[in-house]
Amino acid sequence: MIHAEDKNRKTLSHLVDFVNNPKTAECRPDQIWSDTFVEKRHWPFQKGTGREGPVFLHTPMLIVAFVIMMDEIHEAFSDYCLEMPLIILEDDDAAVRMVMTGTHTAPFQGISPTGRKVRWEVLAHIKFKDGLIEEQETFRDWMELMSQLQWPASTH
Repeated sequence: MIHAEDKNRKTLSHLVDFVNNPKTAECRPDQIWSDTFVEKRHWPFQKGTGREGPVFLHTPMLIVAFVIMMDEIHEAFSDYCLEMPLIILEDDDAAVRMVMTGTHTAPFQGISPTGRKVRWEVLAHIKFKDGLIEEQETFRDWMELMSQLQWPASTH
């Protein structure tokens, strides 16, 4: 009998494969996310903008948007790689530290290629149901990446 933690660890492995190889991954989105998947994103740079608080995203458009975003990231960062150096699993809950790296070799979010090697992190609390990701709460600082690309560009 396969334990929940083993199934969930395999799902996280599928997620890494899918993110790193979206065109050739051996798994499909329905092997990673449940039909009722919800993501709650925290964007620290929004403080003071009137848009404080988490953003909720729901399936199925979330997965479509995710695939489009991954295509954009892979195009802009030629050697993009996602790693999960820390995974703490307990039953159907996981705490995950994700580290992304890549070299900025094509336009990204309106920023011309810089040739810079970048690194950014995301922390996530993931809840599983039947071996699929049911809910994910992410804490990311997109400005960490953007500042490495020197955005906004200096005016002097």
